[in-house]
Amino acid sequence: MRPHRQYRPRRAVLVEQGIVSEITGHRRNRIFSYTEHLRTLNEGTE
Repeated sequence: MRPHRQYRPRRAVLVEQGIVSEITGHRRNRIFSYTEHLRTLNEGTE
């Protein structure tokens, strides 16, 4: 039998690592933004 692992949402990990940021301020129906990464990907495409 495997030991019980505590569930941790992937989005929480992404927020902690600074990959995404939550922009609504709500507990439910949240919207996350990848602004910095999209900006990096778009560099030089203007």
